[in-house]
Amino acid sequence: MPPDVSELRLGPFSARGRGQSDHHVDLSEPRAIAVADHDHDRYPDLASYGHEGDGVYSTTARLGGVKGLDRRSDDRNRAYTKEADQTDRATPDSMPEADLTAFYPLCVGRI
Repeated sequence: MPPDVSELRLGPFSARGRGQSDHHVDLSEPRAIAVADHDHDRYPDLASYGHEGDGVYSTTARLGGVKGLDRRSDDRNRAYTKEADQTDRATPDSMPEADLTAFYPLCVGRI
């Protein structure tokens, strides 16, 4: 499903779908988003694929940290930007694939 909002809503959620807090994230016409691990720290990052303008598409990063996600593109997260071809697929090859166990370890072996 194409993303319709440009904010991260932190839970737990209310009956109306509102989170404990909202964090606006500046994304340029997002077509796909995914949880990622760009900088290999303990905080989840966000990868976003979208139209940047003038026929240019790219995958950009918003890095996570103690205070949440980067809200805008800056020198710190710009290093992870990758130009991408326009595609009719929801998630292009330029999108990173993160293993969520990097942030949330599996509960196995305990009964």
